[in-house]
Amino acid sequence: MTGLTSNPTIFEHAIASSDRYDAAIRGHLEPDFTAERLFFDLALEDIVAAADLFRPIYDASGGRDGFVSIEVDAARSVAEGKALFARAGRPNVLIKVPGTSDGLLAIEELIAQGIPVNVTLLFSRSQYRAAAEAYLRGIE
Repeated sequence: MTGLTSNPTIFEHAIASSDRYDAAIRGHLEPDFTAERLFFDLALEDIVAAADLFRPIYDASGGRDGFVSIEVDAARSVAEGKALFARAGRPNVLIKVPGTSDGLLAIEELIAQGIPVNVTLLFSRSQYRAAAEAYLRGIE
């Protein structure tokens, strides 16, 4: 498989440890600025650029490879996932949802809405099974 995954910790480190994002940060500062909105705006720019780079792989594989994922908060993952997927406007963007009890409903709902999901934080067979069942309910 070829693709890219991300998470808030990776982005936070990249933003804080260099001046590479300084101009973009200044460009996003608006009256309704929040740190969370700024983070997702910056992260989404990188995710979209990566999705564009991986798009030839996605197309050549018939949509089986070449994905890029962005992580959302489990408690708000349905709303965040829908919004980020829509804003990205790329079929090869995955919404990364934790396979925790909070994330199971989001997995089901996002899949049901046709939004591709990458499930993370699976540490046991029972978590894996619960995530798989949520996926199956979503495609039903």
